[in-house]
Amino acid sequence: MALGTVFLVAGILKILDPGSLLAATDTYQIIPYRWSYWLALYLPWVEVLAGLGILLRKAYPGSLFLIAALLVVFLMALIQAWARGLNIICGCFSQASAESTGRYVIYVARDLALLGLAGFLWWRHLGLPFPPARPGDKE
Repeated sequence: MALGTVFLVAGILKILDPGSLLAATDTYQIIPYRWSYWLALYLPWVEVLAGLGILLRKAYPGSLFLIAALLVVFLMALIQAWARGLNIICGCFSQASAESTGRYVIYVARDLALLGLAGFLWWRHLGLPFPPARPGDKE
């Protein structure tokens, strides 16, 4: 439930203030401003749908995959901004998570933890034992 709730809340906050997401997206200096505009309009809805998919167990595997893919993209964006020394606005939840100087480690760690949780949920969805059994162990 935590993973679905995080994405649901993040998406709703962005829907309520797309201008903040547009400003945040532009600070990463990855895509043209025009694309940032469309991203600010549609990304929050993708997050809400993926979060609801996890919470309501509708299209659960697809929602897990979508959240994992989004987290990989978010991580790549954060890491490239960090490597370039950019002062970004995270845009993760709202303007409340604004300035990033010195917070890259926190943002990357948070996204890695969420990605790990998505991986764990995928593992469980497949019905695989956790932790994995060593080769040769008898169950």
